[in-house]
Amino acid sequence: MGRDIWITGKGPSLDRYDWTQAGYPRLAVNEAALLVEGCAAVCKDTRMVRIYERILPTQIPVYTKNFSTLRRLRNHRQFPMGPVLCRYPYVNSISMCCIIGRHFGYNRLHIIGCDMIDGIPGYAECAKQVAVSHFRQDNYQHMNMLMLNLLSNLDVEIIWEHRNV
Repeated sequence: MGRDIWITGKGPSLDRYDWTQAGYPRLAVNEAALLVEGCAAVCKDTRMVRIYERILPTQIPVYTKNFSTLRRLRNHRQFPMGPVLCRYPYVNSISMCCIIGRHFGYNRLHIIGCDMIDGIPGYAECAKQVAVSHFRQDNYQHMNMLMLNLLSNLDVEIIWEHRNV
């Protein structure tokens, strides 16, 4: 029997997804953690850590790449995932979510907001309000290729939720 986890990026399907139909646990990449209720946050850069410190409720867990490149969050529970992630040569934030989910025993990953995997560019309207970075289609195409390669090696079932909204 599969163990489910919901993982969200900040693509256009995030605006249309019905979170009342989703279960828990939930992991959200970068700014998406500010938009989806009940998500643990996943980031790998210091600018998101600074935003989390200011905005994210303190009870939300934050998973980071490691403590050497990110300063500790003062008021949040922070979990460095460096030892788990070091087995993978390059890891972007959405891939981090997938690895973390698998690490904790989840084998069915519901992925929302990763529309670029099917060539649908851009951010969700709600994500544009809090976006720290600008959308770069070439960068996301590259990251998605890396993510697909990673997923093929994780022994997980992927449910691309953006295809259902």
